Amino acid sequence: MKLEEIVKTLRKEANLSQEELADKIGVSRQAITKWETGAGLPDVWNLKALADVFNVTVDFLLDGEIIPTDAEAVPTKKNIVLCYDVASVKDFDIEVGSCRNLSVKRSQNERVEVFTNAEQLVKVKIDENKSGIDVDFVSADGVSDMQRKSMVDIEIFLPKSDIHSLEISTIADKLSVAGLTAESIELGGKFHAVELDANSAHVEIDCPIDMDIDVLSLNGRLDVNQWKATSTVRLHSQQEFALSKHGIKNSITLSEKAKKLAVDYTGQEPNVISQNGYRSELSIKMSGE
Repeated sequence: MKLEEIVKTLRKEANLSQEELADKIGVSRQAITKWETGAGLPDVWNLKALADVFNVTVDFLLDGEIIPTDAEAVPTKKNIVLCYDVASVKDFDIEVGSCRNLSVKRSQNERVEVFTNAEQLVKVKIDENKSGIDVDFVSADGVSDMQRKSMVDIEIFLPKSDIHSLEISTIADKLSVAGLTAESIELGGKFHAVELDANSAHVEIDCPIDMDIDVLSLNGRLDVNQWKATSTVRLHSQQEFALSKHGIKNSITLSEKAKKLAVDYTGQEPNVISQNGYRSELSIKMSGE
């Protein structure tokens, strides 16, 4: 693909007009038009600026191949890209970065296994020390965050033995965590939808944007930490829970059905939903409402 085609395609993927792109790199709109029509070429400094805006390399701009991002081009079959044996209980720190959907589940063995539908777009690195295991996902050469966000689905299986703690950081449309037993599970980043199922843990969600949180079963404490956001927790099981609210100018509302399951908070309840942060709204409903 020629340079002009690459620049035009990346600009459209970024939802930028020619004028907006020109402002970002400090050139005129006419310069962008020339680059996208082949009437002119950016100099080395502008190539570097374009690469920075699109989060790609200069080499990719010069001779890269754009991977299509339409839905029909996205593969659905997931292939295994990592299989790593774990000998003892560990702390896990998983840095995913951008993806479309991320699922973390309990395995049927004592291994870390990673599956993805787009192994050509992301690479997985794993590092183990005395107390913990770090799993990092990095983009392949020339792959932008926008491409990962629109195409990449990741499925991670953690050892069936109890884990000590789990931290996950991601930017995704949906994050699912199921079947894990741990002292703590911390979910951070940006995600519009969260699904929690059969986890026995203190789960803490740190997300600055509005969320829909589906709790298929609640076994422990759920902390929702937000800043000026409005989110909904939907409960799918008839389990009693206590409410706890901290922070400044936060509010919690319950549907009539959810009120029937809420109990007074004493600090001894097995299931707690807690809101923390600043000027945030949390709505708690039952599934189907």
